[in-house]
Amino acid sequence: MATGVIGTLAAARTAGAQAPPLRRYHHTVWPFGEAPLSAAPWIEHSPDGYLWGSARNALVRFDGVRFTMIDGTREPALRLTRRGDRPFTPLRVDREHRLWIARADGGLVTYRDGVFRVAFDPVVGQARYTDVYEDGAGRIWVEADSAGRQWIRRLQGEHLVPGSWPAGVPDSGVTVVRPDTADGMWVGTRAQGLWHVTPRGVQHFDPPPVSPRNANPGSAVFPEFQTADGTLWVSTTFGRGGLLRMRAGVWTPVPLDGDPGKELFISRVTQSPDGTVYIASRTAGVLVWRDGHLERRPPGDGAGGMVVQDIVADADGTLWATTDLGLERFRRAAFMTLGRRDGVPFDAPYEMDGDESGRIWVLDPSSNVYRLNEAGAREAPDSLTGHRIPVPPGLRFQLVAASRLGVWLGLTGGGLARVDGSGIRILGRGAGLPPNRIYAGVEDAGGALWLSTAPRGLGVLRDGHYAPVVLPGLGDSARGLFVAGDSNRRVIATDPRVSVAYAVSSSRAPIRLDSLAPLRRPLEAVAVEAKDTLWGVVKPRGGGPDAAPTLIRLAGGRAAEVALPGPVPGLTGFNVKLSVAHGALWFASGDGVGRMPLAALHAAADRGLVAPAPQTFGPADGLVSPHLTMYGVARMFRATDGRIWLATPVGLAVVDPAAVPVNPMPPPVHVEEVVIGGHEMAASDLSRIAPNPDRVEIHYTAASLRMPERVRVQYRLDGVDRDWVDGSVPRTATYTQLRPGSYRFRVRAWNEDGVPSTGETVRAFTVLPAWYQTRWALALAVLAAGAVGAAGMGAVAQARRRRAE
Repeated sequence: MATGVIGTLAAARTAGAQAPPLRRYHHTVWPFGEAPLSAAPWIEHSPDGYLWGSARNALVRFDGVRFTMIDGTREPALRLTRRGDRPFTPLRVDREHRLWIARADGGLVTYRDGVFRVAFDPVVGQARYTDVYEDGAGRIWVEADSAGRQWIRRLQGEHLVPGSWPAGVPDSGVTVVRPDTADGMWVGTRAQGLWHVTPRGVQHFDPPPVSPRNANPGSAVFPEFQTADGTLWVSTTFGRGGLLRMRAGVWTPVPLDGDPGKELFISRVTQSPDGTVYIASRTAGVLVWRDGHLERRPPGDGAGGMVVQDIVADADGTLWATTDLGLERFRRAAFMTLGRRDGVPFDAPYEMDGDESGRIWVLDPSSNVYRLNEAGAREAPDSLTGHRIPVPPGLRFQLVAASRLGVWLGLTGGGLARVDGSGIRILGRGAGLPPNRIYAGVEDAGGALWLSTAPRGLGVLRDGHYAPVVLPGLGDSARGLFVAGDSNRRVIATDPRVSVAYAVSSSRAPIRLDSLAPLRRPLEAVAVEAKDTLWGVVKPRGGGPDAAPTLIRLAGGRAAEVALPGPVPGLTGFNVKLSVAHGALWFASGDGVGRMPLAALHAAADRGLVAPAPQTFGPADGLVSPHLTMYGVARMFRATDGRIWLATPVGLAVVDPAAVPVNPMPPPVHVEEVVIGGHEMAASDLSRIAPNPDRVEIHYTAASLRMPERVRVQYRLDGVDRDWVDGSVPRTATYTQLRPGSYRFRVRAWNEDGVPSTGETVRAFTVLPAWYQTRWALALAVLAAGAVGAAGMGAVAQARRRRAE
């Protein structure tokens, strides 16, 4: 778990920020059967965290882990008054946080804070309630079908007001009603156009043409959603074919793939809190409105269903859709993994680095060199371009460091090669380079290239000439394998065999960074945080492969060790890489990828505390292969725009540390149902349990839907559990042979980013005693025992008297 991370790593998503491409969303499908939904299901998300769906004989509740069918046998408000001929359907959530539900028999039910209430039962021969609308002022309007005639009335208190529908606006033949951005509503009709109703009056708009090829008015208008800028999204014609936008009375068609003639059937339009518009299409899948055109997820590789019935956008930008595949979730991911399908001209990278112009230089396992245009991968991954750089045949090398508009390669037999847009230039003995193999380096801000050679040696190439670097106490034999540059024209040099760290530069003598409180173990990797602060990692002394590594902070001449809570994938394995970005220490190796907040690490270093558990990343975060490639040295770098790039076995992975999705919402915790002896009851009905229960099952949950597999839930039954118990899937706590007495079942949780629930959910109950466990039965037992004892003593005394006679 990433407990504590959220406190120091703030969410980068801000209102109005553009959503990432659909290609970057992590996609999950719960197919029909696993998701017990109806054939054309509608969905809604209630404020208590649940996702609700429609089914033929029940309402479906989903907490991210478990689907639960709720019908009249469990909730009296859902009990049918007559045979139902349609599914139970979640309609919408109003401003009072009530979820409105259409019952299968035509009744209306509300749900809020775990309680179902009947709003209206159907009246035989008079009214069957079909929908509920809310206008911009928060007024509720209820639609009903009465003997085949449609009417709509305003809800006042618990009653519907006859004649409350605005005069002059048809209340029959209405397709849908949607709120505007002020205090009114948009009313669509099947044959009489579009109406805008406000307290100041009514405005009518003629229906738009069926299509650009047919100038006749459309037969139906469906207002879908009005955005903050006043644009009204409208689907038109029978079957909701066609999509248009209307602003200031002007209709503008929205074509698919730039082709006005393409059929586009719409089922819903919605908007996420950051302003992104999403469209549920019955012919083209989930669509996003971006930069004046519709974007869809590329086909293949989990593109999602093409027939979308409904779509819901959560507060964090997660999309939920019901499609021809079932229930689908599109979640914004931190990473994007790029391969051949994204324009990358190789299968997998071996090493890579980025120059100051934003280009990426990649070496593949076959010693081919590629130059990629990194800027194209930010918003449009399919536009990533690159090409192979010709190199002399038979030349073997290793990527050493990026340079200005180029890259340095270390030749296997000694020497260097510089590759840029003009070609390749080889440097050898003429530049004074040693015959040793060069396998690591960094170019400082002044253009000097600092090099590490095998088996040992540190030097600098400046103005075309190489000179060895002598470090105090190490001479010219230092093995500066781990080097990192900063903005002050310094380079940090460490030796993996000796416990030292130096700052070297072209203008002054080497400075030992641990002169006041020296290192106790050699550093395995380093990353510069600031002018006077850097971070490193050291391997554990003994303890085997499962032993936890230790972080080192070097600041003010002092080395401070920071213990980790346990083994950390990404800080172990061959050639760990570190980088500081956006308030966090990022790390990666062949074992994993993750980050830790710098504020928490500084606090741990200052106070001698154990660091918090790091946040690690995997396929659910868009990191298809959460490992660096094996054996290479240059496998992770921070680009000039702040993004971090990784060389993985399946392609290039990139993450923007400033835009990692963070869930700030506390997870709602619930105690849902209780099963006693095979009989199920709602948790709200749990107060007393009959004597001697053989088995009690308590179903609990944390309804956090974005990444439920990373939600941490704990429970505790006071009087039985001595400490908190970590919950698992299925979220069920089982107790056997509970003794008579009072109990309190408590639940708490943390979401995937370590945000705790606002409090505990507590259910108190009493296990009743059997008659022989009551106080009066005990008292009778004591009296009976006393009487038996007295009788026995009397018999003994009488026997003694007889013997005495």
